[in-house]
Amino acid sequence: RSDIWKNMAILPRLLLVALALLAVAQRDPSGYQYNEYSFQKPYMAGGMSVPNWDIIGNTVVSDEFIRLTPDRQSKRGALWSNRPLHLHEWEVTMQFKVHGQGTHLFGDGFAMWYTRERAIPGRVFGNQENYVGLGLFFDTYSNHPHSSHGHPYISAIVSDGSFRYDHDADGTHQEVSGCQSFFRNVDFDTFVRIIYRGRTLEVLVDARNDETWEQCFSVPDVYLPQGYYFGLSAATGDLADNHDVISFKVSDAPQLTPEEIEAMHAEQAEHQEPVEEEHHELPYAAHHAPPRPYVPDPPRQQESSSVLFYLIVLIIIVAAAAGAYLKFGPGSRRSRFDF
Repeated sequence: RSDIWKNMAILPRLLLVALALLAVAQRDPSGYQYNEYSFQKPYMAGGMSVPNWDIIGNTVVSDEFIRLTPDRQSKRGALWSNRPLHLHEWEVTMQFKVHGQGTHLFGDGFAMWYTRERAIPGRVFGNQENYVGLGLFFDTYSNHPHSSHGHPYISAIVSDGSFRYDHDADGTHQEVSGCQSFFRNVDFDTFVRIIYRGRTLEVLVDARNDETWEQCFSVPDVYLPQGYYFGLSAATGDLADNHDVISFKVSDAPQLTPEEIEAMHAEQAEHQEPVEEEHHELPYAAHHAPPRPYVPDPPRQQESSSVLFYLIVLIIIVAAAAGAYLKFGPGSRRSRFDF
């Protein structure tokens, strides 16, 4: 009987182990993993390097993470795959952590890229502004005071290179979709899964450390060509954070279930402009807000009136000072005593 009780006491521990293994399995890639496009611990191979990836700028490789930028001002770092991806459909499972000392002011975030050109520095999280391909942005600071969403914010922009990233609006009017996600300064790593299949771009997030994927967005009618490069980049200015990537796993996209195929066809049928790959050589998304031209805010009436008032006061003061000088200055004294 004592042996039975001992075995029963072990059951809760076995259950915890099984749940932990299940959680790991849920975060593993859905299909076959392509190691030539991926990285995970241990990273180094013969020094500070990552096989098949190029380290750029202030990026540092440690035993536990790859830090794109430290929590210091005016830093820029990137990590770019040196192999073009030749997969028609694919999945990326990424583990990352964004953290720093700032409690009210911090930034700016980092980006994941799938682009035609690679390793071209610029102002968009350390990468060029008029890229060709997909940019997935993990933005922690709002540059747009009238934004309709909060931060941190995950968004995607598909660009054919004909427009530049809108810094003033955090790309809000160019994105295909996005969602708010509280991934900064948490006590655990965050996982994100990007799936491109069936001309649909889907992003899932595990930002609560509860081993469940929550959909950030799913956008139909997206075309991403083969032969582009994966990259990661970050940049800090007056604001800063640690931007760490722990793993990046590229795999085959999961097979669609019959229910997903039916839902995808129904969603695509609602739109009038389906993407036909043979008609598009460049990346394309049928549904995104058009770029908004920059229009400066008109001067407020109160400010104009205040400037005019102070200008009039200044003219009166100068005139009074000049009159006093002419009346009581050295010239006036000489005239009084000149007989």
